[in-house]
This record gives sequence, C-alpha cells and structure tokens, in this order.
Amino acid sequence: MRIPSISACMGVLVMGCGGNNTATTPTSATIPTPTAPTAPVALPVIFSGRVVDYRTGAPLPSASVFMSPANTHTDADGRFTATVPNPGSYSVYINARAAGFVYVTGPASRGDVLVDTGTCISRYGVIIDNTTLQPISGAKVTIGPGTNIGSCSTSGSDGWYRCDLGCPSTNVPGNTTVLGVTYPDYELWTKLEGRGIGGVLRTDVALKHR
Repeated sequence: MRIPSISACMGVLVMGCGGNNTATTPTSATIPTPTAPTAPVALPVIFSGRVVDYRTGAPLPSASVFMSPANTHTDADGRFTATVPNPGSYSVYINARAAGFVYVTGPASRGDVLVDTGTCISRYGVIIDNTTLQPISGAKVTIGPGTNIGSCSTSGSDGWYRCDLGCPSTNVPGNTTVLGVTYPDYELWTKLEGRGIGGVLRTDVALKHR
C-alpha cells in the first residue's frame, strides 16, 4: 500500500491527506454585544389636595399652589390637582407664601394644605415608611424641649397627624424647640424648629427602619 508523503500532505492542506476529507477553516463564535443596563424611568405623579383656612376650615378658592415645577390653582371648593416629575418631597407655596413640604408618594397622596396668615401655630402632615412609602399608623408625635407643649395626635390609618398649639398673640417663646416622631422598630425622627415655634406648616415625615 502506498503511503502519502508528508510533503504531499503539506502541499495539499485544503484537500486533506490520503483521502477525500476536506479541511475547513474554523470560524470565530459570534459574541453578543453587551447592552448597558436601563436606568429606571421616573414617571410623573398626578395627585390632588385641598387648601383650607386653618382657623375657620373654609376652602380657599382661586389660590395659587406652587410645588416646583407644578403650578396650579384651586377651584371654588379649594381643591386642586397637580403633577410632579416623580415621587418625593416638595416644598409647597400657597399664594407665594411658604406652607411647608409635602411628600408625594403616588396618586393617592393626600395633598391637603392648611393656611393661616395670622399667629396660629400648627405642624401637621403624613408619616410614611421611607422605603415602602406606605403610611404609618400609630406613630407618636411631640413638640417641645423634652415634653409635649402642644396637642399632638398620633398618626391615623392614612398616616395623618396634627399638632395644634393655638393662636397666641405672638410666637411661642422658649428654648430650642424640636418636633419629634417615634414608632416601634423605627429610628427617632426629629426636626429642629428653632427657639420657640410659630406658623402653620405642613411637615411630612419619612421614618427609617432600625
């Protein structure tokens, strides 16, 4: 039997060696192009609220409501609808006057705002979990230098609370005044009000788990 020489095999690489088998040039595997991760898209939130007079409870019609970039007006019943870019905390101004800040969590957010141009004093708003954004019921709210100097409610099923300190002729004097919120298994939340306290301001609270 005739054995093909090595030189013949080298010279006929593409034809194979000693038979009809054809050598094929290996092809590189197709490597998919990696795609960049998609950032979450912030969706606008449409929510509603009502603007009322703190002293009388009467609605404020045609009042301007500004929560940057939302800018709208109340109807004859003091109600308004606003759109913000995404959930979060927004400073609110009624008729160009600071009225506190609202934490918008979604379409069901309670956007109610109390307004007083006199000497009444109140802190109010919604208490939520800072991760789930769900309302917290039963949170304890206090105002004062260690002891409660006003009438503060615990938060309701919708997280709503109020601290009403009346309408004195002047701001409540005193030493450092602190608004505090406590709830089991959550970190203590505090906000320094200053020396004494004054004004009616919405103050929403986002509590953090320990």
